[in-house]
This record gives sequence, C-alpha cells and structure tokens, in this order.
Amino acid sequence: FIVALVLVPVLLPFVFAMTDISGGKGREAEPLLASKDKYVYDATAVAFVNTTENDVVLVKEVDGDGDGVGVHTVYKRRWYILLLVSLIGFTQGFIWNTYGPISTAIHPITHWSDGTIALFANWGCICFVIAFLPSAWIIQRGCRYAALSVTVLLVLSGGIRCVTMEMPATTYITHTALFFNGLAGPIAMSMPATISAIWFPMQERTLATGLGSIANYIGVALSFVAGPYLVPQSSDNDDDSSADKHLLTMELLWYIRGTTGVCVLLLIAVLIYFPNRPPKAPTTSASTQRTPFISGLKKLAKLGNFWVIATGYGIVTGVFTGWSAFLLPNLKNVITPATKAESESGWLGFYSTIAGCVIGILVSKLADVVRGYMKIMLLCLCLVACGFCTWFALICMGVAPMSLASIYVSVIAGGLCINGTISLFYEAVVEATYPLDEGTTVTAMITINNIGCFLFLFLPDVPHIGNKWMNWMLTGACAVAVICLLFFKEVYNRSSLDTGDVLVVAHSD
Repeated sequence: FIVALVLVPVLLPFVFAMTDISGGKGREAEPLLASKDKYVYDATAVAFVNTTENDVVLVKEVDGDGDGVGVHTVYKRRWYILLLVSLIGFTQGFIWNTYGPISTAIHPITHWSDGTIALFANWGCICFVIAFLPSAWIIQRGCRYAALSVTVLLVLSGGIRCVTMEMPATTYITHTALFFNGLAGPIAMSMPATISAIWFPMQERTLATGLGSIANYIGVALSFVAGPYLVPQSSDNDDDSSADKHLLTMELLWYIRGTTGVCVLLLIAVLIYFPNRPPKAPTTSASTQRTPFISGLKKLAKLGNFWVIATGYGIVTGVFTGWSAFLLPNLKNVITPATKAESESGWLGFYSTIAGCVIGILVSKLADVVRGYMKIMLLCLCLVACGFCTWFALICMGVAPMSLASIYVSVIAGGLCINGTISLFYEAVVEATYPLDEGTTVTAMITINNIGCFLFLFLPDVPHIGNKWMNWMLTGACAVAVICLLFFKEVYNRSSLDTGDVLVVAHSD
C-alpha cells in the first residue's frame, strides 16, 4: 500500500497524457469485450433486424421513405462502462459510511465521540461544496480523466488508513482519508448522467442513469450490514484486556484493507480500459458539442427552470439524508428499550434505501418506455412521500396509533418514494438544460442537495430545540418539492433533437 501511495501520484500525469491506452486521442483502436451480433434499427418501423456479424449494435436512423439520414453506433460494452461507474459510486458511498455503523464496537480502541463520528460523515458534504467546480470541469474534460481522478482518491483514502492503527495518529489519518473520499464524491455521484448520455441510446438513458445513481446509495445501505458483521460489537464493550483490543484492532484493519483492495482493483480496471467516449455516438445529442465549461456555468446560473427543479431536488433529498442520520433519536421517543430502537433504526435505514433503489430502477425503466411523463411521475412520488412522512410525524407525536408495523410502513414507504425520484430528477434537469454539459448540471444540483443536508445536520446542535421538528421539516421538504415541480417547465431538449423534432436547441430564461 505504501508503494501504491508513492507510485500512483507519480504515474497519474503520464496516464492523463496518454488519454486512452487503447487508441489515443480519446478513441478506441479496436473494441474490447466484442460480441458477434449486429442490428439495424429502423426508426419508422421500430424493430430490430439481425444483419451481419460484427462486434457492435448498429443503430441506423432512416426516414419514412427509407433514405438514410444518419448512423449511430451503440456498443455492448456500454454495460461494462456503466458497471465500473456503478462500482465506483458504490465504493465511495460504502467508505463514507464506514464508521457510523461500528462506532460503538470500535469505541474501546478509538474513544471517538459522537461529534467525531458526525464530522467523519460531514466531510462528504463539506468536500462536495469545495470540489464542485473542479469535479464538473474534470467530467466535461473527459470521462477517463474523471474515472482516474476518483479511483486515485479512493485508493488514497483507503491506503493511508492502512499505515497505522495507533492513537491519536489514526484520528488525524481518518479525517484525511475521509476528506479524500469526500473529494471523490462529486464525480462518483455525477458521472452516471454523463455516461448514459454518451454511451446509451435514447430508450435506455434514464435506466442507465438510475442504475449508476443508486449504486452510491446501495453502498451506504450495505455498509450498515457489512460493518457490524465484520467488526462485531463485543458482549462486554468495556473490557480493557489487551487481547480483546488487539483482536478488535485487527478486525477493523482487515475491514479497511478489504475496501482498499476493491479501490485498487477499480483503479486497475480504469487504467486498462475506460475511454473518454465511444468511437461513434449512440445518438445525435451525444455527438453534439456541449457548451464550454465557463459559458455553461454562466448560462446555468441564469436559467430559472434549472433553479426551480434543482431547489426542489436539493431540499427534499438533502433533508431526507440528514433526517435519516437522526432516525434513532426519533425512534427512542416511541420504541423502548433504547437498544431495540438502535437495532430497528439500522434495519429501517437499510430497508428504506434498498426499497428506494429498487423503485428507482423500475421508475427509470418506465420513464424510458413511456417518455414525456417525468414531471407527473415526480409529482406522484413526492405527494405520496409527503403523506407517509406526515403519518410518521404524527406517530412520533402520539397523535396516530403507534405500532412497529406502522413505523416500518411509514418510514420505508416514505424513503422508497424519495429515493425513487433521484434518477428522474437527474434526467429531467439534463433534458431541460441541454446542450449544457450533463456533468456540470448534475454536479451543481447534487451540490444543492449537500448544502441542504449540511444545514439540516447543523440544526440539532441548537440548544433546547428537541427533535420533533425534524419529522415536520421532512414533510415540509416534500411539500416544497411538489410546489417547485408545479412551477417547473417540462421540456425535452435533448430527446427532441434525437428524435428529429428539432434541429437546433436554444434556451429561454
């Protein structure tokens, strides 16, 4: 790991200079992961017909008279690229939530306070604001640059934690490591929208964005299960025996080494093959040059339609993220004893996140099949979420009948609806802001989410404020998202260009 930490930063500039191992100048010399099927897509008949043997899926656009008007190529290896991006997002989310689920178990060797654990998590929000502009620029510069940058940061985040487990050095090293992981967050969470735009055909874009986007949340959810399993809490957590402390230290070290190993494998995979873009574009919009970075930022700042939907997304998802972190104090008011509340809160967070990811995939696929209804889908999900969040708030106040089943239904259903909106928000804002770069737009929107989460996490430090306000704030966030969506002008600039409905896309403030 020490050798890797030394060599990676040294070799990185040379890797960037190479641009693409397999071809140079961002192009592939020969396709990898080749298959033997080739298809022609008739835009009029909407049917796939097997033709000759080759290694790509050829999408040929023809008009009603059968005259060719353009040829676009869709490579099957797009799923491999999406898998790598998803694994990067998964790993970044997993590392971000490493210490929260095992904070009690490792307390005998770390003696970290709740404030220290909270700061570990807050590095994600802080770094997102810091790294927003550089990350958006790197994504627009090229996906290979972005993938290399994020995997190097992940390797650094894991590698430096393997250097020592001695206190207090471990505390400072962990803060530094999670700072690196936080810097990787903007690219890890924003890149799926760019990958779907440049690699996938129009009828698969929303699904690809959904699959890539939810990976980060799945990583967070699985860390709640993997952490306590690999670093279990001792039956006597106050045992000061050196043997028990040594065993606990080794369990934590191997847990960190395991995640670091995954990061190294991801870096190797990106070095071997991860081009900036495919040799030929899958759609007309994918082959269109995006607005330059600085000009794009200026236009984005003036685009009222972006701020309407970005505000709705940032408030509802940011507040929900912060609220999820304080689910345990809420449950302690209605579930006794406290140990049972702690156990139930962990499983509630896990189930609601996984359920949200599943519904997110289903809704994304539905949006690809039934195009033009993203706003209606978002409104329905936010309205239903508002209802379930209100129910949970009334349970915590003692107004609505309390039972474990009602708590599970209200929390999981509310989280399911909110998490299910994420990919739809991404695709809706990208469609509305095209031809601005997808990475810039989505990164800016996720930054608003992190600002909302950071402000929410700051409020519990206010003395004598309690925690019942959290539930009503979540309900209000869902209501604000509904209001923002009502004012959002649903437009499909990118899809209209791909279908030939428009030839030039222009924005209006």
